[in-house]
Amino acid sequence: MTTTPIDHDHLCVSCGYNLRGLAVDSNCPECATPVAESMKGDFLAFAGARYRRRLLVSLLIITLGVAATALIGVSRFFFGFVFSALGPSGFAGAQTAVSIILVVPNAMVLTGAWLLVTPDPGYNGQSDPSRARLWTRVGVILEATRSVAGMMVWMVPGVSAAMTAGVAAAVLTSLGIVRTCLSILVCCATVRYVRWVADRVPNVACSRRAERRVWSVGLLVATSILMPFGNLSLMRPSLGAPFWLFSILSFVSWVCWTIAMILYVHLLMSVRREVLRVHETSRQVGAGQPE
Repeated sequence: MTTTPIDHDHLCVSCGYNLRGLAVDSNCPECATPVAESMKGDFLAFAGARYRRRLLVSLLIITLGVAATALIGVSRFFFGFVFSALGPSGFAGAQTAVSIILVVPNAMVLTGAWLLVTPDPGYNGQSDPSRARLWTRVGVILEATRSVAGMMVWMVPGVSAAMTAGVAAAVLTSLGIVRTCLSILVCCATVRYVRWVADRVPNVACSRRAERRVWSVGLLVATSILMPFGNLSLMRPSLGAPFWLFSILSFVSWVCWTIAMILYVHLLMSVRREVLRVHETSRQVGAGQPE
């Protein structure tokens, strides 16, 4: 196992020297105390077994939820334009069906994200993930509220049938923009938190991968803000714009979002694999704290 250098201020437990930039398997240059002794509060191996199991379960739930959402999203993109040919009522019916189908994977992602950022009761390290935890939970609460509200818009009797093409497009685009913004928030916050978990392994390859994903996934997901504008295809006669303009905007955004989800799932799986390794090793040698 290759350990990663400490990338934040961390004081030696013996002399108070700032260990930032030193490798975890080195010694303090002031008092020769092993850096690992000062890092025990951060090491995942010294966390409770119950907390590590919660991490494993939450990472798995998010991975499955994101994968299912991505698959449904692919179908939604291609079939959305087919149903748009049926007019606002047909398009609204398709949106209702997709919204209902997405309830389960969305709930999995939100539940997994909430469990992921649950505080470690025995943590006494010096790195602080509270900001990532806060934004994750804010995003989860807001997205859960938006999901219910968005589904109800299409399920209220007579609402979808009464919508004109312009109204349907405006509603879909508005809800899509809100959903995308909240997805960006939850995704970026959880990636940042997963990066903190990776640092607790610690493994240099895993930590560096997580650091790269913080930016790459964030930027790619941010481009998906254009995806909801594909719904404006319903308004193309009144806007006087060619159909391909909306199609290109939505398609490019969809491609970026799909790549982001692939990178996101890969990060979750790789970090989960490292957490599982630490968990199994700790159980065998008895390094973990009591349940």
